[in-house]
Amino acid sequence: MPLGLIRGFLVTMPYSTLVGSAGLSKKETDMAVYLIANVKVTDEAWIPSYAANVHEIVHKHGGEYLSRSANITPIEGPAPDTTLIAIIKFPSMNAAQGFIKDPDYAPYGKARQQGSGSHFYIIDDTDVAGSIPYLSKAES
Repeated sequence: MPLGLIRGFLVTMPYSTLVGSAGLSKKETDMAVYLIANVKVTDEAWIPSYAANVHEIVHKHGGEYLSRSANITPIEGPAPDTTLIAIIKFPSMNAAQGFIKDPDYAPYGKARQQGSGSHFYIIDDTDVAGSIPYLSKAES
């Protein structure tokens, strides 16, 4: 259930979680999160600069790319209408927030938005069912 867009990121959690830590528990601010980006390139002009520079901005906020790949193999259902999928791990929502709002990222984000159709999601490292012992049970 998307809640809105912030700098081209499709936000699937409450806006208050993304814009500040007021009212957030320690668990929410210290829990790893994953940014998942589905990008369909429509104009390749932005790619060289984005690819060469954005990973440093991600790293500045404690993030690390787990994958940025065009090798997408459908297992179930139709193939996604996307050129590449990137998965970036951040140590906390606050760290992901720092990346999203970083002024250094703004021109790259804008260029990506103009040269692609993108869907960005942030998920946490919880288990909604609560049955996987090494993941925290998701709060409802």
